[in-house]
Amino acid sequence: MLAGTSRFLGIVYTSLGAVMLSSKGIFAKLLFAQGVDFETVVAVRSVLAIPGFLLLAALSGQRHRLSEARPAHYLLAIAAGLACYYLGAMANFYALTRIDASIERALLYTYPAVVTLAIWLRHPTREMGRILLALTLTMGGILLTVGMLNQDLPPQDLVGVGWVLFCSLTIAFYFIVAARLSLTLGSANFTCIAMGAAGLAFATHYELSQGWQSLRLNDEAWALMITLVVFATVTPLVLVAAGLRRIGAQRAAITSTVAPASAVLLATSVLGESIDGSQLLGIGLIVIGILIIELRPAPRS
Repeated sequence: MLAGTSRFLGIVYTSLGAVMLSSKGIFAKLLFAQGVDFETVVAVRSVLAIPGFLLLAALSGQRHRLSEARPAHYLLAIAAGLACYYLGAMANFYALTRIDASIERALLYTYPAVVTLAIWLRHPTREMGRILLALTLTMGGILLTVGMLNQDLPPQDLVGVGWVLFCSLTIAFYFIVAARLSLTLGSANFTCIAMGAAGLAFATHYELSQGWQSLRLNDEAWALMITLVVFATVTPLVLVAAGLRRIGAQRAAITSTVAPASAVLLATSVLGESIDGSQLLGIGLIVIGILIIELRPAPRS
C-alpha cells in the first residue's frame, strides 16, 4: 500500500513538474520580446533561483543526509548541475532565439529515449528490437517536427535544433544522476547542490561577459523573470527530484512526456505560434516512440 502511494506521488510530482518546466520557453520568448538577451535571461534566472533552492533544502528536513554522503556524491551532483543547468541551459535558451518554443519542447523531450538506452546498456535485455523501433519513430518525429523535410528550412533553424538536442543529452545525464543521488542526499539537497553550482557558474559567466553592473530590466521584465524562477524553475525542479527519488529515472522520464503537448498548447495560445499537421504528427511520433521504449517493467536505474 505504501509502495503504491509512493509510486503514485512520484508520477504526480514528475508530471506536474514537467508541465511547469514546459512553460520555461514561453517566459523566455516573452522576455526576448522585452529586449532581454538570452545570456541575461539564463544568468538572472539561475542566480535568482539559488535562494529558493536553499530555502527548500532547509525546510525539507533532509539535513542529516548531507553528513551521510561521500565527497564523490557532492562532486557528481555538482557535475550534473553544471552539465544540465549551465551548459545545457545556455544551449537551450540560445536555441529559443532561433526556433519556436513548441518545437524546442518537442525536441527536448527526446531525452527519455536516451535515458532508457543508457539504462539498457548497463542492464542489457532482449528488447533491442523494441528500442530500435522506438528510436526510429523518435528520429522520424524529430524530422517532421523541425520541418527538415521542407527544403526551405533556414540554416539557423538547424543550428537551434542541434543545440536543443545537445541540451536533451545533458538532461538525460541529470535524470540518471538525480535518480541515484536523491536517495543518498535527499531530493531537495541534491537539487540545491546541483542548481547552486549552475547558479554560481552563471554568476561568474555573466560578470565576465557583460558585468552585473550593466544589468537593466524594466518592471515587466522583472515580473516575468521572477515568475520564470518560481513557477518554471525552482518549484518544478524540486517536484521532479522528488518524483525521481520515488520512481527512478526511467519511469520519471515517461511521465514527463506530457510536456511536449502542454508546450504546444501554451505556445499556440500565449505566443500565437503556428504548428502544422506534419509537426503535430512529428510530436506524436516522438511521444509514441518514447512510450514504446518505456512502457514495460523498468530496470533499476
